[in-house]
Amino acid sequence: MSQEQRTLQLKLTITPKTASLLIRLGYHDYRDLKDASPNHIASQLQDIPCITKSMADGYRRAARRLVWLATQDNPEEHAKACSDWTNKALKARGIWRDDFDDLTGTEIQELVAQSSQSGLQSP
Repeated sequence: MSQEQRTLQLKLTITPKTASLLIRLGYHDYRDLKDASPNHIASQLQDIPCITKSMADGYRRAARRLVWLATQDNPEEHAKACSDWTNKALKARGIWRDDFDDLTGTEIQELVAQSSQSGLQSP
């Protein structure tokens, strides 16, 4: 296991397989994910020969959390506390939008900050 993979696992609290896939996609540092969207990552995963469309789609919800964590200074402190990124949970927090999976980590962080200022619970 490479140091990059180990760091991604620790910072984002992800499995070795997910860390390996992110590295294959070119995300060698967790901060690289802040400018990606969940849909973009799912699309990139489909280009890997052993990943089917349904498998790539399965990573989309996890990618919501990953791109947001990439905007945090200490993501490992937020990773477990902010684990529910379903549509329903995001609606309850007041940050769901129909185009949510097209937003980058930076744009998602802006929504989270706005909802926190409104008194809604952040992820």
